Amino acid sequence: MSKPGAIEARRAQNRKAYLKRKGNPPLQLPDDIAQLASSDMVNPDYIRTFWAFCKGQDVLGLDDVYLEEDDLRALTKMPPYPHHILNSPNFHSSWPLVSAALAGFVTYRYTSTCQNWTARFHQTPMPEFQHEICEQYNYLLVEYDRLTATCGSMSESL
Repeated sequence: MSKPGAIEARRAQNRKAYLKRKGNPPLQLPDDIAQLASSDMVNPDYIRTFWAFCKGQDVLGLDDVYLEEDDLRALTKMPPYPHHILNSPNFHSSWPLVSAALAGFVTYRYTSTCQNWTARFHQTPMPEFQHEICEQYNYLLVEYDRLTATCGSMSESL
């Protein structure tokens, strides 16, 4: 019988030998990405902010940045973004908390939307529900095309 961990160690050795024979060089990360990847990600303020917005909070007040629900909605859409948000003096230093709030805000909206669709599924006749789903799908396709066109034109201008 094998010792605990011996099988995993042997698999790792086999994987390393396979990749070496295959000739793929190991992935080299740029220094700035490696530094970010090795930095501490667990900041209690970020986690607290994320969960507060996951539970429905819709206002973020920091020293120089004050975001209400309309501001958060605007930041989840396509540019241009409101100037009063981006031009605040410490927006870049506040970005980690703003991004945690945005992630929580979007998560809350997503879970609410899923709950609403589930309720509609149980309360609506199937043909009507299927029609609603098709309309939503078509809307999302149009938004996807608009987003990819915008991103394509942005990358061409860089």
